[in-house]
Amino acid sequence: MNSIRTYCFIWIFISMTLWMLACAAKTAETTKKTTGKVHQVTIDADSNANMGSPVVVDIVSAYDDQLVRALESSAASDWFASKKKYIDQFEGKIFVISREIAPGNQIQLEYTTEIDEKPIATFIFASYDSAGEGRIKVEKFEPLVIKLEEKEFLVSDD
Repeated sequence: MNSIRTYCFIWIFISMTLWMLACAAKTAETTKKTTGKVHQVTIDADSNANMGSPVVVDIVSAYDDQLVRALESSAASDWFASKKKYIDQFEGKIFVISREIAPGNQIQLEYTTEIDEKPIATFIFASYDSAGEGRIKVEKFEPLVIKLEEKEFLVSDD
């Protein structure tokens, strides 16, 4: 009978120790200092943006030359169809932030890429229903304003 009590005590002790370690790891993870540069972006959709339909906007920071070359030749429709493939293939070398905005609305974003390196290139993709590339390569980033219009979008740094 004593061996059963000892056995139960050991398992309770091990379980509690593992639980406390898991809690400590979770706390460390949530309080971890974010790295990378903080970016500020405004997405402003005209009332007739995308002919009255919501637009998905992806901001893609690329940290790999092969990825940059692929994105430079990709239209928005290609990007959105292959986004998961790119993210899986270039894990750790790509950062994507995605937002959907309805016509007539404005979004203020502040985010960090959590990657300490400077990206080789940053691209904006917008999911317009009309034909066109739907892609802009951004040269200067801060602060970035994305203006969604009826059939196209513009990017400025003011």
